[in-house]
Amino acid sequence: RLLADMAFACVAPDTITYSAAVSACEKGGQWAQALQLLVDMSSNCVAMQTITCNAALRACAKDGEWAQALSVLFSMASFSVDLDTISYSTAASACEKGGEWLKALELLADMEPVVDTLLYKLSAVFGNLRRSEHRACHGHQT
Repeated sequence: RLLADMAFACVAPDTITYSAAVSACEKGGQWAQALQLLVDMSSNCVAMQTITCNAALRACAKDGEWAQALSVLFSMASFSVDLDTISYSTAASACEKGGEWLKALELLADMEPVVDTLLYKLSAVFGNLRRSEHRACHGHQT
């Protein structure tokens, strides 16, 4: 309703507005409406973000709408939206709830490169933190 009121008032919804609406749909168990909002975002040339798509994935997962969740996951890739561990695990959860165990396992296997990238980034962060700590400790000893 809010998005319709915004259109009536000639106010264009942005990524934040759509994200809030998709999140509300997720919390209200309205997976079909959440997916429609993603379609509207695309139609209105509003940039999709990982967090918005993940909310739509969670809405699908709650009801075991595994085919819809996979559609969102594959659309994320085609729209150059970053897939993260939450994206994969939520889609896998939708498959599991829908009784599609093999698809869930395939998604978890596909998640490996994302996890590797995450571990690489975390390693770099902890390495920088350790160096900063070392400098701070040695700087106070002089």
